[in-house]
Amino acid sequence: MTRHAERSTTTGWNTDRIAAAWVKLMDRLGYRDYIVQGGDWGGSVATQVGKLRPAGLAGVHLNLPEFMPTGGLPADNPTPAEQTAIAQQQFNQVYSGYFTEQATRPQTIGCALNDSPAALAAWIYEKFVDWTDSHHHPERVLTLDEMLDDITLYWLTATGTSSARLYWEFYRSNHDLTKLALPVGVSVFPGKLVRTPRVWAECAYSNLTYFNDHIGTALTRT
Repeated sequence: MTRHAERSTTTGWNTDRIAAAWVKLMDRLGYRDYIVQGGDWGGSVATQVGKLRPAGLAGVHLNLPEFMPTGGLPADNPTPAEQTAIAQQQFNQVYSGYFTEQATRPQTIGCALNDSPAALAAWIYEKFVDWTDSHHHPERVLTLDEMLDDITLYWLTATGTSSARLYWEFYRSNHDLTKLALPVGVSVFPGKLVRTPRVWAECAYSNLTYFNDHIGTALTRT
């Protein structure tokens, strides 16, 4: 099967540019009223769409806001929820190797991901191990076909390098906290890298119309 895709081959495709492309796509598709939702990189893109505030955008919902516990957030007298979020350093200490590699040397890891199906499978399977809330046994919650579908999507499109380069682009972009004035909703789910406190969301979003801590609900039910 021929491997081909209209992937990015030049630099400059950061979350700001991706957001602008989505706005243009929504306009071309004829959508006049819509909301945007995102988590992880989608959260960053959705936030930038909100910053552009195109005609027809009614609001933004995020299940992982783009900000982490960094400068610009209220931390002089942190609340208990903030203290919990700030203390979540296990990701940086244990699980962020892939993040650092892609943010600093995306072209290097991209050579392996685009050249070797074994390297690509190992690279992505590691994420299933750590991120599926399966106690490091992803086969308990995902079938082999489901995991291979995800891996194969990257292989057939040869997007190992271009997808890794998004991390590199992000760390060369403006890191100021993006503040939004349009309606914003935030949902906090179990297993996220950072449990976003409401006070952080209120700092960034002046029109926070919805905030639901599903982690608190889950803990209460148990």
